[in-house]
Amino acid sequence: LLMKVDVNDQAVSLVPPVSPTPGAPLDMSCAVTRDLSPDYSARLRKAGVTALMFIPITKNDRLWGMLMFYNHTGPKYVSHDARMACELLSHYLSLQIGAMEAAESHKYVARVTRLNAELERSNIELDSFACVASHDLKEPLRGIHRYSDFLMEDYAGKLDEAGVDKLQTLVKLSQRMETLVDSLLHFSRVGRADLALHEVDLDGVVSETLEMIAPRLQETGAEIRRPRRLPIVRADHARVSEIFHNLIVNAIKYNDKPLKWVEIGWEEGTEGRGDGATGRGSDKATRGEGDKVISFPVSPSSPRTDAPSPIFYFRVKGI
Repeated sequence: LLMKVDVNDQAVSLVPPVSPTPGAPLDMSCAVTRDLSPDYSARLRKAGVTALMFIPITKNDRLWGMLMFYNHTGPKYVSHDARMACELLSHYLSLQIGAMEAAESHKYVARVTRLNAELERSNIELDSFACVASHDLKEPLRGIHRYSDFLMEDYAGKLDEAGVDKLQTLVKLSQRMETLVDSLLHFSRVGRADLALHEVDLDGVVSETLEMIAPRLQETGAEIRRPRRLPIVRADHARVSEIFHNLIVNAIKYNDKPLKWVEIGWEEGTEGRGDGATGRGSDKATRGEGDKVISFPVSPSSPRTDAPSPIFYFRVKGI
């Protein structure tokens, strides 16, 4: 508690200035009245304050706030009983603030616990739904696959080469769709399961993707260029397949040029080569106006830590 009876009074020196017994400075911890800084006193006088009293509000033995009382009608001395009542109020407020914070903390912990329980229940329900959905989707795919095999066995001799080729494509697409359903089950657990990292032949991944979107390629007349075979890298097969599928489909979908083509390639690591973004120094000379190159690095399958990562790029005409 600090009380200033008269803001306009003049400060006087303490007598004695030091404690007589130990010879140390006087302990002012329990002093009720003490002087203010000259600047603060000047601001108070300018505001018309003639007397004041401050009472601290603490929380966990640290200052949290203050009760501040100002008087504007002249010097004011607050009696001992009034000061004790104000200090009791300050102590009560300190206890209330601590109790409220503890209650809020308890509510927060309870809310986090409840949300975690709901999340766990939601994940269990998602797993159950994904399993049921994948099972239900696989049944008609197995039927398509089985009847396609029957047609191949019983009517292959009656069909021309184009018909046989279409049936074989239908079998491949049904098998690919079953793989995608399995991937759907895997993706439903993304964030709760580790990546299934192993060596993946990216050239085979792109071939599978092109088989899946063959009707779209025929419809749009889009050309897929592959300058050289893509390497084998360490990755998650399902997710890499999704990346290539989305990039190729979007490159075709959002291309309004009459001649559509997408080039999928790769270069060695970027260190000391080309323009630094893709490592393809000659690309600027061969890239036509309106071409778009998207590049991204992928970790190589080699266990060497100093092995450069290959840079994969999509070069798209017309976007």
